[in-house]
Amino acid sequence: MKRTLTILILFFVTTTYFSQEKTKVEEVGINLYNFQNYGVHYKIGDGTSMWRFRLMHRRINIESDRITIAENKSFNLSLAIGREKRTELAPSFYFVKGLELFSYYTYQGQYWLSSSNTSNINIGVGVSGIVGFRYSINDKFYAGAELLPSIIYNTNKYLGQSVSNLNLSFGSSALLSFGFNF
Repeated sequence: MKRTLTILILFFVTTTYFSQEKTKVEEVGINLYNFQNYGVHYKIGDGTSMWRFRLMHRRINIESDRITIAENKSFNLSLAIGREKRTELAPSFYFVKGLELFSYYTYQGQYWLSSSNTSNINIGVGVSGIVGFRYSINDKFYAGAELLPSIIYNTNKYLGQSVSNLNLSFGSSALLSFGFNF
């Protein structure tokens, strides 16, 4: 009888211990980068520590110049995965910090009706810091602003020649985000 009672007590204690998990928070929203480009983000975590996934689409341009009879095309895409921590400074106002890994692909081409076509492909990877603020408008909606200093390694292929370089940039990207919790 003593043994059965001990096993039941241990069962209830461990069940109670493991059932006290933090609530899961999910967020989805849109991003504006340097007031020129846009993207979407998805975040999941406990509200103070979040995994973040961003997809940025910089722009697709197709321009045609009737004077020189050239067509310019460009396409940019970026993916970032990271972790952010939030510290509450005031009710509904948070300081956000963290790190993320990112990669990007850029294509630019100029096509002529004559034979001299040019293209430039740029592929890069990097590490970006996250420093910013987040304001909860209500229980469902929020707005945020972040600076993303980064270290980038990229490689270019222009007219068949490859060039690799290390680009160190600080404060070059600013991000505004708007979204909702669910």
